[in-house]
Amino acid sequence: MKTNKTPTRERLYELFYYDNGWLHNRINRTYNAKAGEIAGCIKSCLKGNYRFVTIDVDGVRYKAHRLIYKMFNDENIDGCEIDHIDGNPLNNKLENLRLVTHRANMLNQKLRNTNKSGRCGVSKSVTNNKWRSTIWDNNKQIELGTYNTLQDAIRARAAAEKNYGYHKNHGRV
Repeated sequence: MKTNKTPTRERLYELFYYDNGWLHNRINRTYNAKAGEIAGCIKSCLKGNYRFVTIDVDGVRYKAHRLIYKMFNDENIDGCEIDHIDGNPLNNKLENLRLVTHRANMLNQKLRNTNKSGRCGVSKSVTNNKWRSTIWDNNKQIELGTYNTLQDAIRARAAAEKNYGYHKNHGRV
C-alpha cells in the first residue's frame, strides 16, 4: 500500500547523503540507483521542473527538496510546503529551503509568463485605458485603484506587497 507520509529522518539517512543541494544514493537501490550517484530524476510539473526521488520500499515518488528539508529539520512537514526562496525549484541547497504554509508560499511566486505589465497585480484596463492595481489577501482580491501611469500602479502594488507581508522575491522574473 502506497503512502504519502514522508519517511523518517533515520530512513532518509540510511538511503541518502546530502552534498551542496544534491541527494546522493548511499547504497545501491533498485531503479538503477547506484551508490554515490545523484538520486532521482527531473520531472516536469505544473509549477516547473523538480527533482523527484523514488523510495524503493514504498514506491512513492517524493520531491527531493522535501526529503532534504526533512533530513536536516526535526519537524513534521506533512501537510506543509517547502518554499524555494530564490524561486528555482532545482536549487535544493538547504539554505534555499524554508517550511511555509500554502499562503506564505503564494507570497513568493515568480512573475507569470502571461503577465504583460512586468509586475504582479498590475494590468491595463480595456474599458478605460488606465492601469489597474490589485493584490490578493486570504483568497480575496483587493482593488488598489486605477492609475493614469504604469509607474503609479506599480508603486501602489509595491506598497501593498509590503503591507500584506509578501516576500521580497515575489514577482521575480
